[in-house]
Amino acid sequence: MALTTFGIFFLTGATLSVRFRVLILFPAIGLAVIGTAAVGIGHGDHVGGVLLTIALVAATLQIGYLFGLIARAVIASFGVPERKAGMVQKLGHQ
Repeated sequence: MALTTFGIFFLTGATLSVRFRVLILFPAIGLAVIGTAAVGIGHGDHVGGVLLTIALVAATLQIGYLFGLIARAVIASFGVPERKAGMVQKLGHQ
């Protein structure tokens, strides 16, 4: 399979991390395995090549998910303004 395929699965994993929890990886990997196996068999690839591609696709989804979590945490840390003591007292919060 082409490098583009792994890029698509990487971005898919990153996108899934924005909205869902880690349990979404199980059905996502299951669908990716079925799709990758079907395409590999349809192309007439060797069994070893198909299995290697399946393993790489599953790993790429997981790495993309991890990258998405890290990116989301970094972006969230930039958007949090610091509390100023005067403003907190003015609002009556502690």
